Amino acid sequence: MNRKHSFLGVSSLLLALLVWIAVKPFFPERDVEYTITDLDTLGGIYSYALELNDKGHVAGVRLVSAT
Repeated sequence: MNRKHSFLGVSSLLLALLVWIAVKPFFPERDVEYTITDLDTLGGIYSYALELNDKGHVAGVRLVSAT
Protein backbone atom coordinates (compact mmCIF):
# COMPACT_ATOMS: atom_id res chain seq x y z
CA MET A 1 0.00 0.00 0.00
CA ASN A 2 2.88 2.37 0.78
CA ARG A 3 4.44 1.92 -2.69
CA LYS A 4 1.10 2.68 -4.30
CA HIS A 5 0.77 5.99 -2.41
CA SER A 6 4.36 6.89 -3.23
CA PHE A 7 3.83 6.15 -6.93
CA LEU A 8 0.65 8.24 -6.99
CA GLY A 9 2.42 11.15 -5.29
CA VAL A 10 5.34 11.14 -7.71
CA SER A 11 3.00 10.72 -10.70
CA SER A 12 0.86 13.65 -9.56
CA LEU A 13 3.93 15.83 -9.10
CA LEU A 14 5.26 14.97 -12.57
CA LEU A 15 1.86 15.61 -14.15
CA ALA A 16 1.62 19.01 -12.46
CA LEU A 17 5.13 19.88 -13.64
CA LEU A 18 4.32 18.90 -17.23
CA VAL A 19 1.12 20.97 -17.20
CA TRP A 20 3.05 23.99 -15.85
CA ILE A 21 5.71 23.63 -18.56
CA ALA A 22 3.04 23.32 -21.26
CA VAL A 23 1.01 26.35 -20.10
CA LYS A 24 3.86 28.75 -19.21
CA PRO A 25 4.54 29.98 -22.81
CA PHE A 26 0.96 31.27 -23.04
CA PHE A 27 1.53 33.67 -20.13
CA PRO A 28 4.74 35.59 -20.94
CA GLU A 29 6.32 37.74 -18.25
CA ARG A 30 5.96 41.46 -18.81
CA ASP A 31 8.55 44.10 -18.06
CA VAL A 32 7.54 46.51 -15.32
CA GLU A 33 8.02 50.15 -16.25
CA TYR A 34 8.40 52.79 -13.58
CA THR A 35 10.06 56.13 -13.02
CA ILE A 36 12.03 57.14 -9.94
CA THR A 37 11.15 60.66 -8.78
CA ASP A 38 13.16 62.63 -6.23
CA LEU A 39 10.59 64.16 -3.87
CA ASP A 40 13.16 66.40 -2.18
CA THR A 41 11.70 67.24 1.25
CA LEU A 42 8.35 68.37 2.57
CA GLY A 43 10.10 70.97 4.73
CA GLY A 44 10.67 71.07 8.48
CA ILE A 45 13.16 69.08 10.54
CA TYR A 46 11.66 65.71 9.61
CA SER A 47 9.53 64.67 6.65
CA TYR A 48 8.32 61.37 5.26
CA ALA A 49 6.33 60.74 2.08
CA LEU A 50 3.62 58.10 2.50
CA GLU A 51 1.82 58.07 -0.85
CA LEU A 52 2.38 59.29 -4.39
CA ASN A 53 -0.42 58.96 -6.94
CA ASP A 54 -0.36 58.97 -10.76
CA LYS A 55 -0.91 62.74 -10.85
CA GLY A 56 2.15 63.41 -8.68
CA HIS A 57 0.25 64.39 -5.53
CA VAL A 58 2.23 63.55 -2.40
CA ALA A 59 0.75 62.65 0.97
CA GLY A 60 3.07 62.55 3.94
CA VAL A 61 4.01 63.91 7.32
CA ARG A 62 6.45 66.55 8.45
CA LEU A 63 7.64 67.86 11.77
CA VAL A 64 8.34 71.57 12.05
CA SER A 65 10.32 73.15 14.85
CA ALA A 66 8.36 74.66 17.74
CA THR A 67 10.25 77.96 17.66
